[in-house]
Parts: sequence; structure tokens; C-alpha cells
Amino acid sequence: MSTTAVVQLDNLSKTIKGKKLIHNVNLDLYGGEVFGFLGPNGAGKTTTIRMMVGLMKPTSGSVKINGVDLQEQFETAVSQVGAIVENPELYKHLSGYQNLIHYSRMHKGITKKRLQEVIDQVGLTNRIHDKVKSYSLGMRQRLGLGQALLHSPKFLILDEPTNGLDPAGIREFRTYLRQIAQEDNVCILVSSHLLSEIELMCDRVGIIQKGTLIDIKQVHGDDQQVEWKFVLDQPAQAMQLLSTNIKEEVRATTDGVSVTISQEQVPAVNKLLVEAGFNIYSIESTRETLEDEFLKVTRGEQVG
Repeated sequence: MSTTAVVQLDNLSKTIKGKKLIHNVNLDLYGGEVFGFLGPNGAGKTTTIRMMVGLMKPTSGSVKINGVDLQEQFETAVSQVGAIVENPELYKHLSGYQNLIHYSRMHKGITKKRLQEVIDQVGLTNRIHDKVKSYSLGMRQRLGLGQALLHSPKFLILDEPTNGLDPAGIREFRTYLRQIAQEDNVCILVSSHLLSEIELMCDRVGIIQKGTLIDIKQVHGDDQQVEWKFVLDQPAQAMQLLSTNIKEEVRATTDGVSVTISQEQVPAVNKLLVEAGFNIYSIESTRETLEDEFLKVTRGEQVG
């Protein structure tokens, strides 16, 4: 993931008819990451996304895309954005290739080479000349993704991109998204109500509630610090050993010890315990699921 922000929201706010809908949202999104945007129904996700692409003017604050202020240089900034909102609109009587050709005319400089790159990237090489009406929903979603990627955007917004897909289609689409983010260094924002899918797809998740960004969580990556439980014999002695030898938080349980460490640190802690003569029966992460954490911070309000 890049260390340079592709998208910057600075004190973004929106007031309509005297009611403040979005409250001073500050958020940086980076190239190479897939960012999940979650919130209960009416929390402000859609309003925020509309301001991020210039469909709604902020009351105060700013949006910058690749360093360009959206309000001051709209065309330059928005030219670096691609989007899919639920099921993409396609001409079903045309082939996939003809759809891409038609869409490419909306942007300057899209070559046949670029068309082929995108076709290969979204896995439609063997079916691109078939009519779209013969495509499965998953294939239509991939074609829509291809349309959104044609002009090589730095920022891609996907609103419910897996809506209606079966489990195999969801998994396939998730694979393409992560590949695009990592290989092309694209910043991808995904808004969805499927929390389990967001957890598998995203690197970070932002939770908005009543117009306020209340939490940002790391959900993907080996460097994430979570609680790991080591079930073993002699918990008290193991607690003493780990407290002396590692700086991370350690606590005793009835049948072992729990340590707050990253996944990468697990083998080293295990080795330390084994070499000290402890018998390890199991190691497991006790991290809450994204659903658990979402319900905790939103107090059970329905995601939408």
C-alpha cells in the first residue's frame, strides 16, 4: 500500500435546510488499498460519496483526489475517478467489446492496447465478443468493472458491487478487486451491507454514524495487533515467562495465556514457549468479527 494519500477529505461537512448531515469528516485513502465504508441506514454514506465525486457540493471542507481540489479543478480531479453503483448499465444487444468501445469514446487517449489490457484484467478475454445479453450477472459485473477502469483511474468507488452475485461470483469479484488495487496501485472504496464480505475484501474499514466518522479499523494484514490465545499447561508460569520476555500485553486465562500481538509474531512467541518446556495444545485468534465490532460501535443499528 502506498504511503501517499490518493483521496483526502478535510473537515468535510454538509448542511441541508439547517440540518447538519455530515460532521467534519477527515479521511485519507491510499493507493493499493481496498477501503470499506460502512454505516447504518441514513448514516451519511451516500451523501459523503456524492461529495467525493462532485455530485453534491460540501457546505464546508474539501475533497482532494491525487492532490487536486475537487471544487477548484473539477474536471481534472473527477477524471481520475471510476465508479460502479450496484449493477452497471450496459447495452445488452451489443457485445462486451462494443460496450467498452462505446464507453471509451467518453475519454481521450484510450487505445486498443488499453482495451485489451482491461479485458484481460477482468477475465473476459474468451467472451468479450459475445453479446452482453448472454452474460451471467458476474460477467456483467466484471464488464462494468472494466468500463470503470478503462481510463486508468486512481480512485475507484464501488457501491454494493457484489449485489445479487452467488458465493462463487462474490469470491471471484473480490479476487479481481484486490488484484487491481495491488497491481495498479488503485485506491478502491467499497460501500456494502455484506459485513463478512467487507472483512475479507478490505484492508481498512471506516464506520460512519449520524454523519460522523466514528471509527476506522484495520481488518486485513499480518501487522494487525489482535489477541491470540495459547492453550497450554502451567498458565501461571507461562504468564511469568512472557511478561518478562516480550513487551506486548499478556494476561492469564483458565487454560493458558492471551497475548496481544500481530500474526507475524505468533511463531516467535510459540517458539519461546516450546523451548521453555511448555506443551502447546492450540493457538487461536480471539479477535471479534467485523460484524461484532460494527454492532458494538453502532449499538446495533442496521447496516445499509
